[in-house]
Amino acid sequence: MDTKHKTLVILSTCYTMVLFAAEFVPHKIVSLHGFYISGATFIIPFWYLLGDIITEIYGYSFCRFLTWSSIAIITILSLLLTSIIHFPSPDKWLYQAHYNYIINPLLRITIASAVGCYIGGISNAFLLAKWRVLVKGKYFWLRSIGASSLGQGIYILIGMPMIFLGTMPPLRILQVMLASLVIKVIITAIGSGPAAALVFYLKRRFKLRYTNNLDFNPFLQTRDDQ
Repeated sequence: MDTKHKTLVILSTCYTMVLFAAEFVPHKIVSLHGFYISGATFIIPFWYLLGDIITEIYGYSFCRFLTWSSIAIITILSLLLTSIIHFPSPDKWLYQAHYNYIINPLLRITIASAVGCYIGGISNAFLLAKWRVLVKGKYFWLRSIGASSLGQGIYILIGMPMIFLGTMPPLRILQVMLASLVIKVIITAIGSGPAAALVFYLKRRFKLRYTNNLDFNPFLQTRDDQ
């Protein structure tokens, strides 16, 4: 296996791992100077940044495929975990309530996140690749900030109301959404620098050339646009 494919395996694994980690903590509320913020806010920006790197190096179509695959894998995992915690336990088992508290909301969170992450993730990759054509492959860091911020805004708008509906008042949900968006944009802006440096290094290492032969269909998964 050559270096380019080894790097792809590492980036793809991290991409799925970060999304998996984010699925477990959106209902963990963090209080920051009086503002309530979802715990996933501190994780999900790295998913978008990894998506930017993968899109820039390996192409929009592969990132689209990876997004589909990651969401499918996490949905299957959530179904398995939700099923297992409902298996009969010994009479002296004292921790069932703890497992129920953590795992029971996971399937609902996964479904809500799947919708938000798919639309937000595909939008992020689409915008990054589309803007790449417009600027002839330049300004990755600026494209990354813009595309990731818009993609995360879509995720927040679609996913968060579904995750928190019924668990807190509507005004509190709105405050969590706005505070989470601000924090995500800040993390994205900071992370875009190292991401741009990695992209610059990988492009030189793999001797990649700019191409505008892109397939922007969000559902097809067969063409290689890199």
